[in-house]
Amino acid sequence: MADSEEVTDSWRGLGHQLAQLRKSAGHTQHVFAGLVQYGRSSVANTETGRQQPDRAFWVRCDAVLQTGGILAQEYDRISVLTRRKRRASALRTAARPEGPTPLIDKYVHRPDMPGEKSHPQAHSAPGRWHPGTSARHLLPGSSHAWPERLPGPSDGFAGGPDGTYVGVERSIRNAARVTTEHAMDAGAWAVSDATIEQLCDDATRVARDFARLTPAVAVSETLRVRNLAVSLLERTRRPGQQRELYLIVAQAAALLASESVDLGLWPSAMEYARAAYTYGEVAGHDGVRAYARGMQATIAYWTGQTADAVEYAETAVALAPAGVARVRALAVLARAWSHRGAADNVRRAVSAAEEARGTDGQDLLHDIIGGEFGYTPAQQARSASTAWLEVGHAEPAIAAAVTALNLAGGQPGSEWSTVPAEARADLATCQLLGGHLDTARETLAPLWAMPSDWRRTGLLGRLQRIHRLLSEPQWQAVSNARQVAELASSFGTAHAGRPALPPA
Repeated sequence: MADSEEVTDSWRGLGHQLAQLRKSAGHTQHVFAGLVQYGRSSVANTETGRQQPDRAFWVRCDAVLQTGGILAQEYDRISVLTRRKRRASALRTAARPEGPTPLIDKYVHRPDMPGEKSHPQAHSAPGRWHPGTSARHLLPGSSHAWPERLPGPSDGFAGGPDGTYVGVERSIRNAARVTTEHAMDAGAWAVSDATIEQLCDDATRVARDFARLTPAVAVSETLRVRNLAVSLLERTRRPGQQRELYLIVAQAAALLASESVDLGLWPSAMEYARAAYTYGEVAGHDGVRAYARGMQATIAYWTGQTADAVEYAETAVALAPAGVARVRALAVLARAWSHRGAADNVRRAVSAAEEARGTDGQDLLHDIIGGEFGYTPAQQARSASTAWLEVGHAEPAIAAAVTALNLAGGQPGSEWSTVPAEARADLATCQLLGGHLDTARETLAPLWAMPSDWRRTGLLGRLQRIHRLLSEPQWQAVSNARQVAELASSFGTAHAGRPALPPA
């Protein structure tokens, strides 16, 4: 089989293997393309062997299909095969005569060429050759002699059937041409470092401004960053640039998961969270993976999958680096356990989160970028309040909600920020459970003026709980209770329209 045919058949075989695994997993090409962040046509061409994407693509395929890495291993084998074939081809080209025999070749001893005479000094005084000897010095009359052993193919130089020297100059010339072509090809598959730096800044800005953006604006900005990063990944093969871009795409996927949760788009939220986890694996970044698992836990307990929520949250805790990442993961775990009614586990997780707050971390997402990836003490207190409320422990729930309100009041941000609004809803719920309707009305009063496009799912869910609580028999005859119940009900119906989100 010709060299090129062997490589081509190997690519076809790998593509066929991908197609079989994809079909076995129940994915169409369109769905699978979204999961691995490639175009459908690219997936189709890859499966037929017409396109050979880089290693990162096969790593993502392995992650999505849970193959254990067999596709990336086969890619590595084909890459080695391709390089070996190219090198062999280059050596054959170097050994092939190109026009008139160079002058130096006339003075090489060639026993297989009748009528040729070697130069008298060709085999004299072995060992007198030095590395600095040039071809010009080896002409008749030179005082230098040939080396005892002449360079052969194993040295990277062209050689004849008997191992004799053929033409180091021609070998170097051909090697230079191959090297130049390779450098040109590598240079073409790169982008400006300044471009990636700007994109990193854009991604960081979206994360840090998250609390000051409406969900619709946050989605728009995040998609812009994500799409630019994906397009740049198609244009660079530099490992350092690829890792930076994968981290940017991971951040964007994580932000889109959070934004989907804010909009109540649960299937999209789970897809983006899974994609973020996959990108975190590709980039080898535990902070991304911990955030993604924590987001999956959040989605699971909001959608009633309480056992899955605990499992996701425990994985997030195991992955989370020290610092804010661990605080966040433990806070999510407390929420997950609260939906299982496990008050003791809630207490342990809340206490562990408070202890973890005392450790400084260096994780890129949670400790350096911060914003949506950060987790402030106010957020931690708000989450603890919700967890305690879920298991019916009103006293610690009230204390945590008050702490969250006090901490959030001293932080810059939009007046419609999520943390104080949700803390108010939790506090009012505790007050209603204690029979304090008028106090609850005062607590909730600032919420009713919130513009519809700021109303996120977390707050809507809390107000729905208040509506259910005030719909119970003991409140039905109280006019003020009915008024608050109506306000809570209409708050959700006035929710802004959801922006369209592409598949993850």
